[in-house]
Amino acid sequence: MRVRNDLLNYFNEMNAFMQSMRPCTINTFRIDGFDKRIRAMKQEMADVGKVQTEPYMIDKFGNVIDNRVLLNLSLTTDGADEIANAVNYPRGYFFKLRKHPIKLLSIQVKSTLTTGQIVAYIIDNTGTIVAKEGTNPNQLTQWTTIPTNIEIRQNYAILVDVQNGGTGTVLMKSDSTTFRQISENCSIASSYIHKKTFNGNVGDKDAQVEQNSFAVEMILEIENS
Repeated sequence: MRVRNDLLNYFNEMNAFMQSMRPCTINTFRIDGFDKRIRAMKQEMADVGKVQTEPYMIDKFGNVIDNRVLLNLSLTTDGADEIANAVNYPRGYFFKLRKHPIKLLSIQVKSTLTTGQIVAYIIDNTGTIVAKEGTNPNQLTQWTTIPTNIEIRQNYAILVDVQNGGTGTVLMKSDSTTFRQISENCSIASSYIHKKTFNGNVGDKDAQVEQNSFAVEMILEIENS
């Protein structure tokens, strides 16, 4: 791609290019008014609740894809640096769900991988690997999408790993071992499996998922329920 000298035109080209590659998500809201009205509105909002934003996916024409949303599991704490030199264990998240299962459509993972594969494992509440999906790294951005089609239920785990002699690592940030609430229905805890106890084949039982303090940069594409 030819990069123009005009920085604004460059970003416009990149934005159009990425929208043509795959769906994206936007959040937008605006409050117009005078300071006194905004202060009064803030007080009313404090009395009744809080403003919540809900991400929706759009296609390259700006049309909302009603049946899919993105669930960002990445740690968003300011000042937390990405870690790119950690040992490649299967890492990801353990799920606590309050209401209904999550219909998972794809897993987006950020990595420095240039060769090999990124593999995702879905592990159920008995420690059995119920699904395994892999794909080559995205050479255009650091975000790679792994397609899948499975329900995530209570006490399931989603872990990702680098395989086939991959050069690079999955990116992550320092976190804690406590659960973080991601949505009204979902809380997650950073988790991993020590490779010495893990074969990684579908149907394998007794996968020993343990909580740890590395938060993988991960976004889930899920069906809007």
